[in-house]
Amino acid sequence: MALDTAAARINAHRDARAPIADFVAKTHRNIQQAFSVPNAERRDLFAVFNASYEDLSPNDQRRFRALSVAPASGCTADHLAHIWGDAIDIAEQQIDGLLNLSLIKIIPGRSERFRLHDLQDEFGLALLNAAGEADAAHLAHAQWVIALFEAHFTDNLSSAPHVAEEFDNLRHAANWAEAAGEGAILARLATRPRNWLYNIFRNTHEWLTWLQHSLSYALPNTSSEPLHANTLQAIGDVQQFRKEIDAALKSYNAALDLFKAVGAKLGEANVKLAMAQMSQQRDQWSRLFSEAAAAYEAIGDAYSTGRAHFYHAIKLREAGDGHTEIRKRLVAARTAWQSILFERGIAAVDAELARLDTDGGDAITPSDQP
Repeated sequence: MALDTAAARINAHRDARAPIADFVAKTHRNIQQAFSVPNAERRDLFAVFNASYEDLSPNDQRRFRALSVAPASGCTADHLAHIWGDAIDIAEQQIDGLLNLSLIKIIPGRSERFRLHDLQDEFGLALLNAAGEADAAHLAHAQWVIALFEAHFTDNLSSAPHVAEEFDNLRHAANWAEAAGEGAILARLATRPRNWLYNIFRNTHEWLTWLQHSLSYALPNTSSEPLHANTLQAIGDVQQFRKEIDAALKSYNAALDLFKAVGAKLGEANVKLAMAQMSQQRDQWSRLFSEAAAAYEAIGDAYSTGRAHFYHAIKLREAGDGHTEIRKRLVAARTAWQSILFERGIAAVDAELARLDTDGGDAITPSDQP
């Protein structure tokens, strides 16, 4: 149908200097106009789409419209269930129905993902906007992305490989939040996936842009959600990753002040840990590592307690310290991680302990660190 319509449109202007180029330009300006032929309704793609759409129940029409917020990589069934407000079993039934009607397609990947067919996404988006449902659908899409990265904040490719498939959805949600002026949503999208953005995706240009644009809004900064402080800390993380040390220290210190102002002990500890890793002054990084570890232990964060001790051990090795102090920190890290059965961390500690018994053993590389 699309090829037939395109050929008809191009043939109608065959005497023009560049009929194909003219047609391509029109598709960018107005896809509905480009894929319709005057006085030939059967060659108007949107008219054909509408005939199928009108046959759907009102609820399935709503689901079809909301599907237009999915990016090219598609959404999983549980993601669509959240956008639609359906239980997962209901959503899966509706997906099967839409597949049978050839209104959506499956995107290959680790898990099944779904989106509207090409051109139908433009059709669905026009309907979504006309129904006044666009912001609600995009917000539901963004909230699912935020919740996903919150749930898998400490995971990685080995423990949650499916999360790595969601960068396109993260980008899609962030672009909407920025365009819609949803500063707090944008900040959450830029801070909740911190570990994935830093260690896996490493798209620092977009990440920093989202973070900096978030700061143009009045972000909440409370003990329960120190979002402004979290955003500043994440900016410091990006700057540290880029080796922009002075800028990172400025961002970290500003974040630390905001965390202290609302009594956010976890945030304070996170900043101290980041500053300790970056510091080149022995007395300073030793103090910061110890303060961070004590703060994590006080609030019952065994995962982060282990990180503080582990990173302290690596810093000690890099500084050429004796094995006794290094072993002490590694054992403390192992004890913390053993309490929560964090197997990857335990394995990293055991590997580092083995290196202590090997002359000239290199310290664990940053990419291997838990």
